[in-house]
Amino acid sequence: MKEFKGVITPMVTPFKEDEEIDWELLDQHVEFLIAKGVHCLAPTGSTGEFESLTFDEVIGIYQAVVKKVAGRVPVIGGMGGRSTRESIAMARAAEKAGVDGLLVLPPYYYGFNQEEIIAYYQQIADSTSLLIMLYNNPGKTKVMGWPRSSYTPAMSKGCKTWEAAGSTLSSALKSRWPFALPKTMSQFGSWAVF
Repeated sequence: MKEFKGVITPMVTPFKEDEEIDWELLDQHVEFLIAKGVHCLAPTGSTGEFESLTFDEVIGIYQAVVKKVAGRVPVIGGMGGRSTRESIAMARAAEKAGVDGLLVLPPYYYGFNQEEIIAYYQQIADSTSLLIMLYNNPGKTKVMGWPRSSYTPAMSKGCKTWEAAGSTLSSALKSRWPFALPKTMSQFGSWAVF
């Protein structure tokens, strides 16, 4: 398992004027970020406009970034879905594409209770060998934070949590993460994990 530490940078997805992905510019963006010293790349998160992309485009971005990175830094694929089934399909395809971990939004649109959110993450974790990072962006998901009750033995594969820019970064279970995170940390353009 690759070590996830340092600055984890959410990537933008470059588009052409016709709204097609600009694959050449995506490659240039990867090179730029690595040259600037980032420790890990996170394509197709909120910053990468995953919700504007088709399933095939998201997987294509994973493949392109993994190929361009060529093992120099870990790649954590941002994802979310309107259903557990959709998210499991995305997680499995992401693993085949070669990402090193997944940054997974909670289910959104419908109001889910904590037990349903835990079951969602557990089913995704059970579908892949990848590291799962619980990602909350309350402005988009309407899930307001991660109460301690959400860290249950049912999630024993190990997860970490973090929240969107300006919120709290907190640690959860450690069975798949060899380091501890600080209790809180302000976040802006990138996530810092030390």
